[in-house]
Amino acid sequence: MDTIIIEKKSKNDREGEKEVKGFGFALKARNPKDKREALKRVFIDDGLVICTDGGRLHIFATNLEIESGCYKVISQKASQIVLQKDDCAFPDYKKVIPVPKWQSTIACNGSHHSLFHEVYKNFADDILSFNTDYLHDAYMENSSVSLYKENRTWSPLVMYDNDSRAAIIMPCKMEVC
Repeated sequence: MDTIIIEKKSKNDREGEKEVKGFGFALKARNPKDKREALKRVFIDDGLVICTDGGRLHIFATNLEIESGCYKVISQKASQIVLQKDDCAFPDYKKVIPVPKWQSTIACNGSHHSLFHEVYKNFADDILSFNTDYLHDAYMENSSVSLYKENRTWSPLVMYDNDSRAAIIMPCKMEVC
């Protein structure tokens, strides 16, 4: 079995730190307790690190050369993540990535509060919302957020930064969030 170790090797290893943090960001969207094996895994697709729990999707573009496929998380620490190649039928993540229409774009500068304020201001008259835990996990300093509504249906929230990370959060009915 192929084992991959992503780590920060020293205090000054900026590239290793970026990779560990990027993988850590993606791993927030997986669900290690789910019965569906694919939602416990990390999927690598041509340099993209993808995790989903069915309600959200996190993506990180890694600089590491890792073979595409499913990986089981063996361990996750602040300075090291260990993955092992594993067979699984990962969902077709490309089907949930919306084409941004930029009806409403929010700039997240400074704190979670600006994100929460703008998201809930936009959704105040609707019965839809977003899971606040998902918003906290996806929050990225200096990121942009895209929301749009078409035919009374809200798109997923798309959050991205210029540092190779993106998150997609599906809207949910208020009583289900």
